[in-house]
Amino acid sequence: MSDKLSRRGFLKGGVLATGLIHADRARAQDDGVISNTENLSKTKATLEESGKAAKDQSSQEHVWNSKTQIDTWINLQPKNFEVSAEDLSLDMLRSSGLTSCKKACGQGVCGACTVHLDGVPVNSCLLPATALHKKEVTTLEAYLEKPHPLQLAFLEEDALQCGFCTPGFLMEGIHFVDHWRERFGNSSPSREKIAEAMSGHICRCGAYEGIFKAIERTCRGELDAAAEQGKQAANRTRVDGWEKVSGTAKYTVDHQFPGMLHTAVLRAPHANAQIDKISTQKALRAPGVEASYLALMEGAKIRFFGQSIMAIAAQTEQQAKDALEMVEVTYIIKSPVVGIKQAMSKDAPLVYQEDEQNNTPSAAEGGTFPAKWNRNVRGPVKMHFFAKPKKAEDILLNLRGDAPLHNEGKVSYINSKYTSQAQCHSSLEPHACIAHWQEKTDGVFVDVWYSTQAVFITAQDIAERWEIPIERVKVHAQYVGGGFGAKATPQAELLYAIEMSKQAKKPVKVVWSREEELIVGGFRPATEVELETAATTSELQAISMNAFSDSGVAIGGAIGILPRILYPEVPKKLLDWDVLTHGPAGRPFRGPGGPAALWALEQNIDQAAVDLGLDPIEARLLWDKDPIRQRLYRWAMGLDIWKLRNSKSAAGRSERYLRGIGAAISAWPYFLNPKTQIELRSNGVGGFVARTSTQDIGQGVRSVISVAICEKMGINAADLDVVVGVSDAPMGPPSGGSQSTASVTPAAEDAASELMMLMTDLAESELGLQEVKCIFKKGKGGIKHSEGFLSWSELSELLGSLTVMGRRRRDDGGYKINMGVFAWGKAQPAGLQIYEVEIDRQTGKVRPLQGWLGIAAGRIVVPQLAKSQALGGMIQGISYALYEERLFDPNTGRHLSMDLNDYKILGLGDLPMLHVHFDHTSLDSVEGGACGIAELTTIASAAALGNAFYNACGRRVYDLPLRPDRILKVLS
Repeated sequence: MSDKLSRRGFLKGGVLATGLIHADRARAQDDGVISNTENLSKTKATLEESGKAAKDQSSQEHVWNSKTQIDTWINLQPKNFEVSAEDLSLDMLRSSGLTSCKKACGQGVCGACTVHLDGVPVNSCLLPATALHKKEVTTLEAYLEKPHPLQLAFLEEDALQCGFCTPGFLMEGIHFVDHWRERFGNSSPSREKIAEAMSGHICRCGAYEGIFKAIERTCRGELDAAAEQGKQAANRTRVDGWEKVSGTAKYTVDHQFPGMLHTAVLRAPHANAQIDKISTQKALRAPGVEASYLALMEGAKIRFFGQSIMAIAAQTEQQAKDALEMVEVTYIIKSPVVGIKQAMSKDAPLVYQEDEQNNTPSAAEGGTFPAKWNRNVRGPVKMHFFAKPKKAEDILLNLRGDAPLHNEGKVSYINSKYTSQAQCHSSLEPHACIAHWQEKTDGVFVDVWYSTQAVFITAQDIAERWEIPIERVKVHAQYVGGGFGAKATPQAELLYAIEMSKQAKKPVKVVWSREEELIVGGFRPATEVELETAATTSELQAISMNAFSDSGVAIGGAIGILPRILYPEVPKKLLDWDVLTHGPAGRPFRGPGGPAALWALEQNIDQAAVDLGLDPIEARLLWDKDPIRQRLYRWAMGLDIWKLRNSKSAAGRSERYLRGIGAAISAWPYFLNPKTQIELRSNGVGGFVARTSTQDIGQGVRSVISVAICEKMGINAADLDVVVGVSDAPMGPPSGGSQSTASVTPAAEDAASELMMLMTDLAESELGLQEVKCIFKKGKGGIKHSEGFLSWSELSELLGSLTVMGRRRRDDGGYKINMGVFAWGKAQPAGLQIYEVEIDRQTGKVRPLQGWLGIAAGRIVVPQLAKSQALGGMIQGISYALYEERLFDPNTGRHLSMDLNDYKILGLGDLPMLHVHFDHTSLDSVEGGACGIAELTTIASAAALGNAFYNACGRRVYDLPLRPDRILKVLS
């Protein structure tokens, strides 16, 4: 096995992102990363993980081997099980193949595990299996043959994205709908009633608006007739929608294989320590243990709470956990560095020694720029390339120390400091991997089922890391339960699964718990941004930003990129610093750096407009000449909510409540994979199959490919199968940076054109048809010839199986940057958000009432799914601005946000009325006409809410999230 690093950063960007050093290197005691290279405190603490004393083995076996027979009815079928007192209903149901109920939080908070017990919704993750005795259980699989109308309504309203939470929502919703109609007939419940009924459910993708509408329509009986027709009536706009609403979609966590081993991971209880001694012999001899992976050896450094030390694979998950209790570890404990302020102090402990700084993991979506180190601070990285930084500095230097001038024609100078919190990705499907290492007579073969945003890159990394021919590696990710950037690169769960499968010669499954997911599953870095702006009524004169990112033990904060894109003619000085702390490694999160950048920039711009007596959107119209954003400014100024902004704010004020309306602009680079290919095959029996090695994480890439091909050829979607999520298909893009749609749309259209040309040529040369002409008519595409007409499906049957390859052709005019498998295009998509908020002066609660999002990203390939993605992005942005905050103990570095009770995510009851507008004007030179929108939809939400807050009360809030305690302090 090679120890070299992958060129795509398998170890640097993935495994080391959790602070790991694989065992081969850990055994080399002279390796600076893991050896004792500094004077350590002699204070020692001994802790035998998960309890100081291991349980008596015979007593342990007695507890876990005590079984009880239960008899139950599941989906009207009699069943009997042998269970222990500790077994949970969810685990029992899933182990029997009923995987529609999901294990996402394990604490009854998210609702993904919901089933019916004697007709009543329950959280099966909390319910002992013994409670099912003599009871009737219903799971979503009960509706496979005859769908409930609510399932079809979910498809009609696109009330889902990744689909992981969907079965739980449906089981709760079915109960609500049926009981509502029994009492009130075919009438619509209020949104408040629906929100109350669904309050125990979380959708991380933010599909709430569709869920509201689906439940409303089903309560009115609008889908009853369709349900009588069965699943044939299902709306297929979202190509994989039926599989998700029926519970038949299989995610990585759902797969089970004969002989599969289950894993538990020993994690460090300290944020800054060194492993003094470690003893694993007892654990390796424990019942059921068949493989292990020692991530850190004696002498290795612990750099954050929760860092992996050892993984154990056993026949059951409980056996693996029991074995970990027998691992004995002695630590030398040191004081941790927690937060930006402490890390930047002169006497702060070093997170990395100088000779260790080249081994830092990356929190960036792409690569990282080189920069100098000064103790725990790395930077600055200059993001102001070609932006006249000296001119910006000269302008601002003349204004520093002067108070802002408010008279028209004078300069508004603003110097402010903004902070934002760490936000956990917390996808409902946790990080998960199953690996099966097989040694056959003709070589090693590795199959991996992986919850990933990059199947093709993962397969390449596996082949390189373990020196296996790429054709013997296959990565599967047919369904992925969310990612948002946290699953963009291979990580520790993959390493553990493969290494332990290699040992055991069996499939090995590694799944993070919700607690592990919140600790090491990824987060958006916390930030501090110092921002200066200067403006007059006629121009924005200068921008200067110093941005500091806390990505824990990782580097790669990139806040300055968006200010570089926006207001392009303005002189700018933009500097980024990484501040290293004893925390888990950050990961790229939907629009990396964007929310923090706009939280600062767009509030300063808004304040400058106020200082100068300008309407905030009119000011942007004056100061930002980008034609795409100009269209959005004019759209926003035409909205009634904006035209009546000041009167609505005044009318909404009372002794207790304040109301305000604010806006913010956003931009995101047009990214793509120029090497994307799509294989299109005519199967010889009237159908077609498209294949590419991308993955659908909920953004709807299957549907984008389907629409692009079907519209080009004039065939029906029912005649086309779209296969994604397998690495042995032609190269597809990773799902990140809004590059999926921009990459696959032109490749799919090219494949369709190639197949039509081939079939047309063969119709003449092989079938002898004359006067052949292609016909492009929706649902009726084919060829017209001298003797009649043949559809493409009919022609497929006559010509037999044919295969062509479509590719993503080059944009006219090329790209700003082209790195082969990644490019930054010349077009500049944009977004604009407006929110109306209500502020409770007594409680400090900020409540969004309405929101608007305008998007200018060229062609919208699948409008319904694009709208769902846009709404979900707004919801994630609101959740970030108001609720989400990852907390640490400032003294110990211990993670305090341990579950979804502690880490608040926006739910249905928090949802304002949201509206989406697409500007369909084409973007010059974009092949296929379409750019991605995922980042544009979320990065400006916090800034728009901050500006709405100011409009309501005349005071700025500079710190995220907008917690009640902070709001009360600002108002007082």
